[in-house]
Amino acid sequence: MQARAQALRPGLWTACAALVPAADAAAVLCPAAVPLAARHYRAPARRQAFLAGRAVAATALAALHQPTAVGRAADGAPQWPAGVVGSIAHDGAQAVAVVGLSRHWQALGVDVEPDLPLPEDAASLVLRSEDEAALAQHFGPEAPRYGRLVFGAKECVHKALHPWRGAWLEFDAVRIEWQGRTTEGGEWLALPVSAEAKTAFADTRLQGRWWRQDGALFTLLTVSA
Repeated sequence: MQARAQALRPGLWTACAALVPAADAAAVLCPAAVPLAARHYRAPARRQAFLAGRAVAATALAALHQPTAVGRAADGAPQWPAGVVGSIAHDGAQAVAVVGLSRHWQALGVDVEPDLPLPEDAASLVLRSEDEAALAQHFGPEAPRYGRLVFGAKECVHKALHPWRGAWLEFDAVRIEWQGRTTEGGEWLALPVSAEAKTAFADTRLQGRWWRQDGALFTLLTVSA
């Protein structure tokens, strides 16, 4: 599979791999995921994505020296081993996972998107006018190609806050600002807009980072315990 497991910080590991070999490796790395995939996903592409996500999660968990089996909640969210928090994402080409010890990390969110502009129909659902203004201010003429970063950042917010605080926030409940851009990536800040988001964000600052790698845009959110 050639998954890349990497320590980001103490007690925090990530792993990434191409989708097809990762899915093929699932039977060895996380055999319990195979019947889960067969039970819940009829479409071959959905099964493949699920298995790839579980395989990279198992790789990261092994690096963290934790059990590698990851269950599935009724809403489809991963069920992590005791003492672990994590997040899984995949696009059509690769899968990525981030896992951490809950004594160090309160919540985690990760996303991966193809390094392409956000389709217009999706942009109308994801981008607030404030998001578009922030992209234009930060990225200038290249702003249209970074709409997927807003999508990824908001996905990270959902993946972190939903298991932690039970919040289910729509895309327009949050806006994203950008900081510290380099040629490889930068940082972003999520800010609440709706009353529900303000409650979910209480007493915490949700600041993440992004980077470009292997034809994809990655976003990551970590909340320390």
